[in-house]
Amino acid sequence: MAEIASVFDCHHIVTIRYPSLLEIRSHDEELALTTLLNCTTRFDPNVPLVADIGVEHNAGRQTDAETSFYSITPAVLSTPEQWAAQDLGDEVRLLHDMQLATGGNGCTELFVVTFSVPRPAKIVGDEHPDGVYTGSSPEARRGDHGDGGDEIGDCDAMIRIWRNTQLPPVEQEGGMFSIQIVHGEYMMTTAVFDAVESDALWLENIRDLVHGR
Repeated sequence: MAEIASVFDCHHIVTIRYPSLLEIRSHDEELALTTLLNCTTRFDPNVPLVADIGVEHNAGRQTDAETSFYSITPAVLSTPEQWAAQDLGDEVRLLHDMQLATGGNGCTELFVVTFSVPRPAKIVGDEHPDGVYTGSSPEARRGDHGDGGDEIGDCDAMIRIWRNTQLPPVEQEGGMFSIQIVHGEYMMTTAVFDAVESDALWLENIRDLVHGR
């Protein structure tokens, strides 16, 4: 797990907004939330585990952190100069860009949503022995193409992440300073996302939110 930093030292804060309905982009995309793991054995968050007013007031359930995940990690004063090329896979770009972003003193917001999109039906013509076209098979019309962890019925399970990174101000001509805000968008199947290998704290936080760990 990544090292956690103090806000009094040089650091980078990552805030995760999930589910971010703003990232649903078309009528073909439907919000798809996963079932929480071990949901039947969890404690009711509205009932204090310790019946003490002082403990309840410090539980953190009345703050914004209840609906967002934060991570504060060590950073340096240097500013990223080269973000990942657009021709790389989104999972590669995400790791590369976030490694650069969190290494700089500043903050990043990640807007995350999981959704499903219909799979294109495979239109495969069935040839009659006499060479007469009989149309596509039932399996092709349904769009069946086997089992997979990134499929929901006849849909593909997807995740989209929009990144807003704010880095320290840079001095411009005339002695003026301007804040750097860098954006990035990443989309992949949930199976690809779950297979990403990294111990980054922000990545573990997203997985906790998505899978309800």
